[in-house]
Amino acid sequence: MPNLEDVTPTVLAASRAADTCRAEIAARPRYALLAARMPLDDIDRSTLLQMTDPAHITNAERTVLFAWNDELRTCSDAAVATAMRSLPSFAPIILEARAENDAILALLAERKLTWGAAVVRLRTNRARTLGKVADRATELVVQITRTKQAELARRTSTLNALIGTLP
Repeated sequence: MPNLEDVTPTVLAASRAADTCRAEIAARPRYALLAARMPLDDIDRSTLLQMTDPAHITNAERTVLFAWNDELRTCSDAAVATAMRSLPSFAPIILEARAENDAILALLAERKLTWGAAVVRLRTNRARTLGKVADRATELVVQITRTKQAELARRTSTLNALIGTLP
């Protein structure tokens, strides 16, 4: 079981670096075509107009989407690797979310989803993932608390036994 006090700064730093990288990429003029369709740095900021956009991706947007996704992957790779090393029980959640996002973008690129449907699915995936992460973090805290309580009980028992041997 990881020591949260030891891994938290590392995971948070990697996450902040990925957020900064994502924001820098989103601000690049070459991705403006996509930014009109969906927020590139925080899907939760999508508008109702973006979530109901009935248009399918154009060839130009498709080309930009591929480039953006490749570049974005470089931002998250380090953070994902850090999280997987530091908190391996979160790996399935992270990998599942990434796979689902890739599947959504693939359907968008294949014109099987409209922009609006893709944005809604990406938002839903993010919300579901945050819920799973919160649930797993709660489980981890409960495990750590139980372990610390058991250790405290063992120490107390040992001290009581030691005190019982005194005249």
